[in-house]
Amino acid sequence: MTLRLLTLSLLFPIPLLQIPAALADSSATEQRQQLYSEIDDQSEQLETLILDQQWQQAIPIANALVYKADLLHPLFPLSSRGEGRANDAVWNEWPQFSDRLNRLSRGFAGVAYAIEQQDYRAAEQSLEQATSLCRSCHIDYRSLW
Repeated sequence: MTLRLLTLSLLFPIPLLQIPAALADSSATEQRQQLYSEIDDQSEQLETLILDQQWQQAIPIANALVYKADLLHPLFPLSSRGEGRANDAVWNEWPQFSDRLNRLSRGFAGVAYAIEQQDYRAAEQSLEQATSLCRSCHIDYRSLW
């Protein structure tokens, strides 16, 4: 699957390789907040493209979501504890939180695969599962204030 995603990212160049450079000047907290915002926006955009079955337009967005989900892991250094809205459970329960980040990445990879197959039902279900992971993580790992 990794080779397939690498090939797709080369075939459909979008600013994927520019994301880390664009984020390099900000703190880990700001970087992850920006990525989460982009993931949210692109998930909504992808939902519309899937509903309209605009597969070619959806492929690069789905691949970007996989890439951005993969970028999140190193953006939770212990030094960022207490910053932003992530609560202490992120670091206290790191194995569980890390597993959820991995599942988010795999979820978006499933969306990308379903889109490549032009499988409407699988793409819709995979996107719903991935975004449900976002919501459940926010409930468990994000402070409300």
